[in-house]
Amino acid sequence: MDKLVKLSLDGQLELGYQVELVEIKEDGRDGRTLAEGVSGSLPPASQVYDCYRAWQQKYNGLDSKFRALKKVGYRKLPTEISVESGKEAADRFKQEFNDWLDDRGFHKIENMLRTHLSVGDRIRFVIKTTDYRLWQLPWSEWDFFEDYRRAEVAFSPLEFKGVERSISITPRKQVRILAVGGDSTSIDYQADRDSLRRLRSAGAEPEFLNQPTPKEVRDVLWMKKWDIFFYAGHSESEANIQTGRLYLGSDTLELKDLDNSFKNAVERGLKLVILNSCDGLGLARQLVTEFGVPLVIAMREQVPDRVAQQFLEYFLLAYARQKQPLYVAVRQARQRIADEWGERLPSIDWLPAICQNPGILPPTWAGLFRPVSIKQLGTTSLAAALLVMVVRFFGLLQPLELGAFDQLMRMRPDEGMDDRFLVVKVTEEDIQERKEYPISDRTMLQLLRKLEQHEPRVIGLGIYRDIPKEPGHAELKAYLSQSDRLVAICLAGDLKTDQERPNQIDGAPPPGMAKQRVGFSDLVVDLGGIVRRHLFYMVPIGSPCNNVNYALSAQLAFRYLRAEGIKPKSTSGDLQLGDVIFKDLEKHTGFYQRLDDRGEQVLLNYRSSENIAEQVSLSEVLAGKLEPGKVKDRIVLIGLTAPSVGDRLPTPYGSGLKQQLPGVFIHAHMASQMISAVLDDRPLLWFWPWWGDGLWIGFWSLVGGLLVWGLRLELHQVFAGVFALGSLYGICFVVLLATGGCLPLVPSAIALVTTSGTIVVRYSKAIEAVKSMLLKTIKSDDYD
Repeated sequence: MDKLVKLSLDGQLELGYQVELVEIKEDGRDGRTLAEGVSGSLPPASQVYDCYRAWQQKYNGLDSKFRALKKVGYRKLPTEISVESGKEAADRFKQEFNDWLDDRGFHKIENMLRTHLSVGDRIRFVIKTTDYRLWQLPWSEWDFFEDYRRAEVAFSPLEFKGVERSISITPRKQVRILAVGGDSTSIDYQADRDSLRRLRSAGAEPEFLNQPTPKEVRDVLWMKKWDIFFYAGHSESEANIQTGRLYLGSDTLELKDLDNSFKNAVERGLKLVILNSCDGLGLARQLVTEFGVPLVIAMREQVPDRVAQQFLEYFLLAYARQKQPLYVAVRQARQRIADEWGERLPSIDWLPAICQNPGILPPTWAGLFRPVSIKQLGTTSLAAALLVMVVRFFGLLQPLELGAFDQLMRMRPDEGMDDRFLVVKVTEEDIQERKEYPISDRTMLQLLRKLEQHEPRVIGLGIYRDIPKEPGHAELKAYLSQSDRLVAICLAGDLKTDQERPNQIDGAPPPGMAKQRVGFSDLVVDLGGIVRRHLFYMVPIGSPCNNVNYALSAQLAFRYLRAEGIKPKSTSGDLQLGDVIFKDLEKHTGFYQRLDDRGEQVLLNYRSSENIAEQVSLSEVLAGKLEPGKVKDRIVLIGLTAPSVGDRLPTPYGSGLKQQLPGVFIHAHMASQMISAVLDDRPLLWFWPWWGDGLWIGFWSLVGGLLVWGLRLELHQVFAGVFALGSLYGICFVVLLATGGCLPLVPSAIALVTTSGTIVVRYSKAIEAVKSMLLKTIKSDDYD
């Protein structure tokens, strides 16, 4: 786990320090705080600092090819200093330093650190102080860091208080690096330039200034936006570590002369400064505390030319290729140069130091740039949306979309029964009790007379009566021809219907029935036999239903609404009842791309209820057990529900035998939909036009790209993607529930995932290119 430790030391080297463990927390903007506000103290550190200065003198005499010019008045060192004497000086410092930190006043803080930190944690250890001589001390020599090998120290000013924030990501495709080469006397920084140049094909855009004038540096900082400022050459800091200077060939550049230039660069996206030159702590302090630079990597002391080259390469390898946090990458690079050079230059790994603005979260390598530009994001989103639309046009998504629609329909809350309806069902028990199927004409006549005496508004006879079933045929025929409350059915059968024509039934209307009191019973079905649409008008040709143009459900609704003063009319070729227009479905509408659009049909908005209406059985009606109030002024539908008859069909609510609905209930749902839309403002189901669907799909395609483009951590991308898909699902459900709108859920989800996946692949390729280039960098350079 990534952890952050902030330790403040307020005081002076000669007098001692008041120490506060400001906080231990999980690293990140919203990380959980584990401990805070623990106080302690440390004694004066003059002796520690003297030991460091003694090591410093030994170290400066071990190598002559430093990236620093000899200072005026600099004390001449002995001509020969042994490596052993350098090691002894380093050991003396380390012992003195750890003895200092072993003071009783510091025990409580160290114990708290060891309690809340694990040895496997990646720890960013920020030391805040204004006694900048403490920045010179290599805190990595504290025994604590031997145990916590994935921890690294950084230094920051004491004054800052507040919550850390992430560095804003500049929306650029490449990492822009300004590489300035200074005075090259006695050194060769060409290797640094070569390392940066190799990154061009791997996502970086370095620009080189070789021994520029101060004006040229200022101009380029103002004219362009930069992510990284890199300097190689000679440099030095003042003894008080307050400021420093860069040597640009014949010119000396004081950092104060770049004050506004660096502040402007930071405002425009500068995130990291790497000073791969000597004695850079004073420069780093000024850049962080005065100019607001988020992060600076600098060298504490004079650095040999070859060591500086290798440190840069090892750091970039860990940071970019291995995706290590910046702090861990610096530590690993320090450890590698210690392995390479430790025998010749004792404690060479003390040199690299991190200085940071304490209000900034250090960026990852991927956080320095966006390898996919805004233009590429837009192009990818548009391409994904168009691809999905084309696939959808050919009907390849229709099964998935129908399944998603069914699921949304099942999620709706219970609406309750429609109290305008009563269903009289002929059950398996009714058939067995009477030992007759089909139901005889006499029994049917008895049923109709029982119902009509209670004054229903309309009766829908959903059982075919085209073949006489004695006894009682003549009496039933006479009754059917005279009753003005009755609507019977016929079967046209010239569309793809719910079932084959039943045996011994040709589907003709009952003899003697006027055509205006007959409705067809045909249902249109989707793949799997599922009824999702309401066919309410057609022109049968060459069938027993000639001149019967409206469905049973429509005839029932017309008759019910006529009593309310509402008559059907045509508006632009579509049926209108009251203020409601039943817009006919067409090919390539919504999720229907392979639609038999003959006749006029709409989506069927099933009433979300376990039962569409109150129900009674044939036997209960004939036995006089029917309450008159359940019939008066209602629509009464008569139909078969016995499983042996086979008049059952799957719906969006299920396709299993127990979930299938008898045809009489489906006709009730259809009639209820028409009446409820007119009288109750219950929404019909609707689709957007194709271009509306296209805009919606395009929007979610863009959302998918933005999620990956805007979030760099894979875990954050996954969470954001799940949240986006959940939001899409929720919006589609709410719109369906509130307005009846059927938004393109599945195509939008596919577009979102396609775009985000494509952007992820592009990111991965860019990062892999960085890795490849860095490996080539390491393999191609040969150091002595």
